[in-house]
Amino acid sequence: MKQIFSWILVSLQFALLIVLMANMRLDIGCWLCISLYVISGSLGMWAVVVMKFGNFNIVPDVKADSILVTELPYKYIRHPMYTSVILLGSGMMLSAYSSFTLLIWLGLLVVMFVKAKYEESLLMARFPDYAKYRVNTKAFIPFVL
Repeated sequence: MKQIFSWILVSLQFALLIVLMANMRLDIGCWLCISLYVISGSLGMWAVVVMKFGNFNIVPDVKADSILVTELPYKYIRHPMYTSVILLGSGMMLSAYSSFTLLIWLGLLVVMFVKAKYEESLLMARFPDYAKYRVNTKAFIPFVL
């Protein structure tokens, strides 16, 4: 049942991103949008490199042989890949801002927060040191949230 919940969260995440992508405008004049894409891509790639592909998992389930990664960027953000997705979605939403795209982006935020909380419950059960790590780092935005 846990795997089904994990795949539902991932499916919702990708579905919402696809809707945002289908509505986005590629406007070279939207410097904020372009900045969000660059920051999102850079943070996402950095997080994957530090996490290492063998430890990386698209679903929030914790692999049996996984290790707890706490080096940069994980030293300041517990979920840099999720932050990357939120930033990407922000840029897409802003490129074609409307009530509809804002609603879709808010849905993406909810999914990412639920996914992070669910993943953290699994990490707490798997890694005894996770509780201490969690106290010393922010979930999505360094020093803020």
